[in-house]
Amino acid sequence: MLEYTPCYTAQHGLGGTIAALSDHMQNPGLILVNVSNGAIHEAPVSSCTWASAPVISPDGSRVAFQGADGRLRAYDVRTREEKAIGDPLPGLVSPRWAPSGEALMIETGGATKLIDAVTGEEALAFEGLLACWLGDGYRTLFVSRGALTRRDMATGDGATISADPGRIWGLAGSSDGARAAYIASGSGSIVLRILDTFTGNETEIGVSVDIWPWSLTWSPDGRRLAYCIGGEPQRWGQAVTVAVADIGRDGDIATQEATIATDPRYAGLAWSPDSRAVAVAARVDGSGHYAVHAFEPGRGLCQLTETGNSVLPDWGPDAAM
Repeated sequence: MLEYTPCYTAQHGLGGTIAALSDHMQNPGLILVNVSNGAIHEAPVSSCTWASAPVISPDGSRVAFQGADGRLRAYDVRTREEKAIGDPLPGLVSPRWAPSGEALMIETGGATKLIDAVTGEEALAFEGLLACWLGDGYRTLFVSRGALTRRDMATGDGATISADPGRIWGLAGSSDGARAAYIASGSGSIVLRILDTFTGNETEIGVSVDIWPWSLTWSPDGRRLAYCIGGEPQRWGQAVTVAVADIGRDGDIATQEATIATDPRYAGLAWSPDSRAVAVAARVDGSGHYAVHAFEPGRGLCQLTETGNSVLPDWGPDAAM
């Protein structure tokens, strides 16, 4: 186990903990970064791959990822112990914590499943794709038979909340449950729609066909939406625009952008707990080296990690490391 403070620390005033994959120890491994001071903790996990995108639990105490053996795993930040969850899963899955921290949501075989984070048992399964949590976790939003559907997790009741939206490629729900964003295609165009989940009213944002549907990410306060737009190929990746849209209560939308060089397989996109900035893995100028960067609208980009490659960041609250 290695802990150290890298030589690069920015006076950015940001806080919280970032989990990312890194090759600090030659092989892919899990690191935790104390954003406020740059200190890095190498988590002694046993089974990790470059595809195991880590996700931090709502309280910051655990980090979940899929191991090289296909099993979900959770690393406890406080005890520094790793636990396997359930049986091996076929293919690549990207777990999402329930807002309560009691379960993990995964998509496999055309269905969405909830896995108990302690026992590893399947707690619930239903037909649906691109599922995301709404608000406190008592509701989910997903795509079923081409339509946006909202499900009450306690009763199982479902309701279609957006009629004929076209084919949906990406979906994200806000943490307050008031909004959802999705990418849809139809009539030869791509659109980004912001949906009011209470009234059903929608607002469209003009976007490039090169938008990454999987990158849609709401800020914790529900007021900003971040996403990435691919660009021209470059050595070690492509030119990518990171966009942050401020969405006013009156429906006005103001967008700020930053340009980075990255690879869509490793970029990730995650909000800081205070909704100030988004973390993304980007290539360091003049090299093939990847580091975690933060984009704060109004202030620009800053580099948060330096030694070794670090990719697929997630950002959570301060953890007792």
